[in-house]
Amino acid sequence: MSESRLWPWVTAASVALAAYSFTFGRRAAPAPPPDAAPAASSAPSARVAAPSASAEPVEPASLLERARAGELDAIKQLELKRPRERTIDESVAIATGHDVLLQLDVIALGRELGSAPERLADPSLLERLHRHALDPSAAKSALGVAARLAAPLGPDLLFAVRNETKHAPTRALAEDLLATGEVQSRASKALLALLRVEDETGCQRLRPLLVRLRDHGDKRALSRLDELEKRTGCGKDEQGDCFECLRDDETLTSARRAVSERPAPRPWVIRRR
Repeated sequence: MSESRLWPWVTAASVALAAYSFTFGRRAAPAPPPDAAPAASSAPSARVAAPSASAEPVEPASLLERARAGELDAIKQLELKRPRERTIDESVAIATGHDVLLQLDVIALGRELGSAPERLADPSLLERLHRHALDPSAAKSALGVAARLAAPLGPDLLFAVRNETKHAPTRALAEDLLATGEVQSRASKALLALLRVEDETGCQRLRPLLVRLRDHGDKRALSRLDELEKRTGCGKDEQGDCFECLRDDETLTSARRAVSERPAPRPWVIRRR
């Protein structure tokens, strides 16, 4: 997958910013009427004022400004202070600088994974992306990168983050991305079968979906199968069986047996010795 596909918003944002600066940063003089001729000037031409002999020197960025911009040396200088010795602005600058560094790392990961497909097999890179996706400060950017990864890695990573995160906005974004046709078109048969079963609540309509899940699904489906096996949750007192039609055959049981034998893909997990 090309780098240009991974980072379309970067190019678009740059073009938009340039267009805005050109349009609003300078105003063009009105064009003269078509029939107007240049007027002859009887007065001597005015002298153009000479620029000042010396421009004002630009002050170097302060330590706080450098830390906020993500300059590592500046952040470290502030971190060397004891917390009680730091000002409020210094503490905020440290946190802001670390957020910037996270975003820069996500950008670097996206470029590396997008420009060199063989890097998708490097678990250390995938582990970093997975970790960033679980960090609320970097989740949006990291999930955007994950959604564009080659099949089936991208959808698998989104599904993992959706289930692992405790951060509601991160979970919501992962769910939204998983629901897009673009992402689902690159999902594995196992994940796609599970997503279909998750979305369906009609008992009779679940039967053929469970057969497909039995044929293609993996251990990721066990949580959803646990929900379908519950015999309460419906009716006025919520003591009724929501999926009673699944109790009279082996559809649910055979699906559970089959998916239990297939491990879930987790290529971003580095096995430590």
